[in-house]
Amino acid sequence: DLKGQSPIKLDAVLKGIRRDGKISIKGWIELATKEMELATRLSGVDLVALQPYLIKATESGIKKGTLDLDLTSTVRKGLLHAPGTLTLSDMELASSSTSGTIMGMPRNAAIAMMKDRKGKISVKFVLEGNINDPHFSLNENLMTRVGSSVANALGVSFEGLAKGVES
Repeated sequence: DLKGQSPIKLDAVLKGIRRDGKISIKGWIELATKEMELATRLSGVDLVALQPYLIKATESGIKKGTLDLDLTSTVRKGLLHAPGTLTLSDMELASSSTSGTIMGMPRNAAIAMMKDRKGKISVKFVLEGNINDPHFSLNENLMTRVGSSVANALGVSFEGLAKGVES
């Protein structure tokens, strides 16, 4: 019988190339109903180590930087609701090209945000979707939400950003 909430608590170190980061996950999951509530925190995680998971092959690479993530995930009746904050610190991009993207953001926008915010980009986002829908993609949802949050932080609507890219 898989009824009832099972507590989850995980504290770990994520080995990095330049530095080690910390991971903390705490909450519960109910296996019978596939419902859960988890608080996830990544602190000081090396962006270079995460590069294969964050960046498409066509995007700019990362020389250095850290990632912090605070995410509270809730699944009820198959629906995910997960507000979070993503912070990139001291990011240095590998390519000298001025075009392209980094984590779905226009490269120039990412560089400008880093300069304007003293080496930090911090965006708030909300992941939402039906986990039972075979077309739901957590990775695409995250990149779309982060891109939208970046556009809002820059004072541009997501539609305006899309029109600017199109033209």
